[in-house]
Amino acid sequence: MEPRRGAGLMLPQLLLLLLLPPAARPLCPEPCDCQQQRHVVCTNRGLRAVPRPPATAAAQDVLTYSLGGNFIANVSAADFQRLAGLQRLDLQYNRIRWLQPQAFERLGRLEELYLGNNLLAALPPGALGGLARLRILYVNANQLRRLSAAAFAGLGSLVKLRLDGNALGALGEAGFAGLPNLLYLHLESNRIRWLGRGAFSGLAKLRFLDLSGNPQRALRQPAAFAPLRSLHTLLLGGNRLQRLGGAPFRHLPGLATLSLSGNRLAHLAPDAFAGLAALTELRLEGNALLDE
Repeated sequence: MEPRRGAGLMLPQLLLLLLLPPAARPLCPEPCDCQQQRHVVCTNRGLRAVPRPPATAAAQDVLTYSLGGNFIANVSAADFQRLAGLQRLDLQYNRIRWLQPQAFERLGRLEELYLGNNLLAALPPGALGGLARLRILYVNANQLRRLSAAAFAGLGSLVKLRLDGNALGALGEAGFAGLPNLLYLHLESNRIRWLGRGAFSGLAKLRFLDLSGNPQRALRQPAAFAPLRSLHTLLLGGNRLQRLGGAPFRHLPGLATLSLSGNRLAHLAPDAFAGLAALTELRLEGNALLDE
């Protein structure tokens, strides 16, 4: 016989639950589990839509909401409108193709948003609006082909951004404008062939940049790195770089780690590493360099 809901509770606990006023009763939408009325776990439940909290639940007290490993295809503002206190939202490993504008506008306290391993082809302007406290954003392993200029507008607190494993073909002008506090940027395993002159404008505090596993043949715009005065680590391994010339890293005075492994470099120009006074680790294995 299937155990009744709440069978694990002692009689006094059940009585206390029934005596609670409706607004204080725990949030636990079917078929999810709730932990201490603050953590809602709905992972791997076969869901095709975001479950709505009961009308009498104290939804504003929920801090984390886990919805990973389901079949959710769309996200709307109505899905989270009563979760104003939410700090962490996990929507990874679903089938999300579209975020409605202002999908998260009620989540002004959200600090972590995980959208990785979905089917997103674009980030519409305004889809991330209202997330002024967001610090971590994962949009990795989706199908993004380009970034709109306003995709990350208003995310002034963002520290870490993952866009790896998408289909981005180029980084144009000011794609990351509005992210003055970003420290970690993952762009590996995309289809990036060129960097625009202002690709990284506004990222004065960035410390870590991963561009490995992209099909770049040359660094045609060395000025693209100019705003990255605080950069410590730059990963360019597994690209298709054939030569380095024109002092491409001269704008990175604090760079300590540079990886160029697994490219097609056969020759290094005399100014290839000009300006890298702080460099302590240089990786060049897997190229076609010969002793000269």
